[in-house]
Amino acid sequence: MHGELVLLESPAGLRHFRGSGGEPIPDVLIPLFGTADVDVEAVGAVRVGDLSSADPAAPGVLVIEDDSGRRPNILLRFGSEANRQDVVRFDGGFMVLEVRELRDDGFRGTWNSGVAGVRTRGHFCAERRTPRRPGRG
Repeated sequence: MHGELVLLESPAGLRHFRGSGGEPIPDVLIPLFGTADVDVEAVGAVRVGDLSSADPAAPGVLVIEDDSGRRPNILLRFGSEANRQDVVRFDGGFMVLEVRELRDDGFRGTWNSGVAGVRTRGHFCAERRTPRRPGRG
């Protein structure tokens, strides 16, 4: 399966990850948000809203970075419904990528997805693409 992932820097007011009480969780940030053009259902994963949403308050992809441990833990949560900033979800479907290796030319790791007792998982890799330049002519 192939697809495209576009990530942008999160606005300053949306960079802090908030817990169920609404307060920011120390050492957990949302540095990036973005969109994905990938058919997650083709691998048995759950689509939790629009993956193409570019709304920073409910993006298709949310990057969550936890620096509280020995090494940073980086997650990419897919689906605009799962990523809504105005709602704290404690139940429902999910699709999450966990970055295990980060390099200059991309990253790789594992993914988990599920809903109502059904779970799927696998591996992924993402390679940095050089933006296309407009054709000359």
